[in-house]
Parts: sequence; C-alpha cells; structure tokens
Amino acid sequence: MKRVYPDKEYCIGCKLCELACLTVHSKTKDLILAYTEERVAGLVSSIQVVENSGTCVALSCRHCDEPACVAVCAAGALSKNRDSGVVEYNSEKCVGCWSCIVSCSYGAIQRNKLTNKIIKCDLCSGRDEGPACVQVCPNRALKFYESPPASVELHPSISSNIEREEINNVLNDIHELLKISKDIKRAVVIGGDVGGLKISESLFNLGLEVAIVEEGERILSRSFDRKASDIMARRIEEVGLRLKCGVSVDEIICGKDGNVRGVLFSDKSFLEAGLIVVDDNVLSNLDFTRKIGAEVRGGLIVSHFTQGSVTGDMSGSPENILINSFIFCGKPMASVGEFFAPENNPGYDVHLFYDEIKQSYRKLIFKEFSLVGYVLVGDIDFAGIFTSFIKFKCKLDAETKNKLCEGSPDILMWPDELFIKEWNP
Repeated sequence: MKRVYPDKEYCIGCKLCELACLTVHSKTKDLILAYTEERVAGLVSSIQVVENSGTCVALSCRHCDEPACVAVCAAGALSKNRDSGVVEYNSEKCVGCWSCIVSCSYGAIQRNKLTNKIIKCDLCSGRDEGPACVQVCPNRALKFYESPPASVELHPSISSNIEREEINNVLNDIHELLKISKDIKRAVVIGGDVGGLKISESLFNLGLEVAIVEEGERILSRSFDRKASDIMARRIEEVGLRLKCGVSVDEIICGKDGNVRGVLFSDKSFLEAGLIVVDDNVLSNLDFTRKIGAEVRGGLIVSHFTQGSVTGDMSGSPENILINSFIFCGKPMASVGEFFAPENNPGYDVHLFYDEIKQSYRKLIFKEFSLVGYVLVGDIDFAGIFTSFIKFKCKLDAETKNKLCEGSPDILMWPDELFIKEWNP
C-alpha cells in the first residue's frame, strides 16, 4: 500500500503539514477558520512536527501491516481495511480506553482531551490529490509512495462465546444489565480490576450508589503497582463511590420474591443492594499451585514461552509485551512491560515521579541500559513513545535516559539506524 514516509534530513519544521491537515479535516475547509475557531473547539492535526536538538520530522500514522492498535482495540473502533490498507477509525465505537496510544510504538496516535477520543491519520482517504500534508510540504520532506507488499496477511480475530450455566436472574449481556439498573438504587460490584471499575463507573453514571468490593488487599493488583492503585482508590472516593478491600462474599441475600437484597461479607458486614455484578477477572483458586512451589502473583507466573517455575509441560509463545491501559472517571492509566519490578532489586534501576496536586505518577524501570517497563497515571500522552523503547530494546546512553526520566520522550531520541529501519524501510 501507499504510505507517507518522512525524511528528517529535509524537514525544516515549518508545520505547513499540520495546517494542511487541520484545513482538510475541518468543517469549513478554510485555513483561517479551522485554525482560529475549530481548533479551539477540539480540531487537532493528525500529523505532528517533532523537534529535538535542531532536527525536525513530521510524524503520522504508519498504517502498519500488522497494527498493534487494531489488535488491542476491544471496542472495534480501529480496523484494517484489506483493500486500501488504511487503518480506519470509527469514533462512535471508541470508548477512550487509550490502549491504542499505549500500544503504538511510533507515537502516531494522540489523545483529544476535549472529546475523550483519539486522533490519527486517515491518509486523507477519498481525497483525489492524496494526503494534504505531502501536497503542501515545501521541501519534499514527506513522500507518498507504495511500500513492498507485506509477507503476512492480517486476519480479524473474533473471540469465542463463553458458555455459562443457565441460572435464573443472572445476566451475561451488559446492555440488559444497564437496562434493568434504571429501576435499582444500589449496586455492589465484586472485583476491583479494570473490568470491575469500568462497570462501576457505568452504573454510577446512571445514578446508582455503587460499592466496589475487592477480595485482595488493593484494587488493580494484577494490572498496576501499588502507588497507581492508591491513586485510583483515592479517585474512587473523590467521585463518590464506596470501596471495600480485603473481604470476600459469604452470601448473597435474597428476599422471598427472589430479588437480591444485599451481600454478606467474610467480616460479617452487610451491604444493601438490588444489583450484584461479578467481574469475570476475579482471583483464581491458586492454592494448589502455591503448594507445589510455583510462583504466583494474581495468576501463575510464566516466562515469555509460558514456562512456569516448576517441572512440567509448557506451550510455546512468542515474546510479548504486557500492556494495560484504561480510564476511570477522567483519570487515564497505563502500565507496560516489567512494571512490577521491585524498587530495591539491584538488577533494576527505578525512577519515580509523583505530583500530589495533579495526582500524576510516572514510574520508569530500567535494566541493563534499556527501558523494560513503566507505569503512567494522569499524563499518558507519551505512552506510545515509552513503549517503543521497550519494544525495540533500545540501548540508552545517559543523556537519552535522563530525557526519558523527564517525561517528554520523542521519536528523534531513537538511534538513527532504528529510525531509518522503522519509518523508511
């Protein structure tokens, strides 16, 4: 397919490409109105000029042959057009989880803070003249041409339906759940990981009093470190939800009519509720694995090849990067790679940043001159760039490492050979 390829040797940083993108995607198609009025209302250019130490380059979506953003988009808002090769975006399906931003190793997807949606290049699809950014570039730093055909064809992946035992008054459909919740005042959500928090937010936005119950000692224990969990716990209380950790459900109490009345917990406390929601991601029964000496942390710990820490069979798997991202009540979070690395481990170098006023948190984990993991809370705009340093296993000098720790990385911090290989193959 034809793609836009940037050349940092010829880019002069004039940003005409950004203005052209704004104009073409504006309602008025007028440069002045697009810049002075529509930009204030949320219009953002999908191509961005990055500058570092006198070098400039204009970056936009690469429309990858195997796009990571499409693979992680659970809402189906991103898809690969088999005919044109364009990675297409449906804003109506987007739920603002920011998984695509975190997974994009090229920093090509942005967050529109006004609309709670993403911004990405559509290659000016349907425009006879092709991409506007290429057309206006005065120094031909942007080129639009055919790339070699991909050796692997991309196929959509459809998850199988999970068969459940039919039980009266149990709903598997989230839309049915939200429909009946209109007649209910209080709800208890069992499970304090990402799924539990998101359904809690949905019910809370419908006007219900919601209590989140987590059997573990803290929420988000499988997806984020303790500091990130503490920040989110504070956010839960700020918005008016109730949080209860360290207890399990002993009994769900029902009335004579069969309707739910509330939940009795292991500490003998009781919460009144007309709706009980159990997150699928509750803790597994791992007692038997602990007894045989296997390493456990929320689940069975395995290597990149799904090997456990005790003798037994294994199933091969390619090396993958663990990625978590979501937004709860306006607070975005992301964790990638080896984010559970302990701060006192001599094999790791952990750098922390925390702004108590903004409740913004950044944790970067380095190992052997490379970034191997991170946690971001609040400001996740540069998540994709951080991910790129992990994905491509970049060796870092002291200057580059310091810039990463400052929290504003960019593509121009890549080694020159990596930039040439990944952006202009």
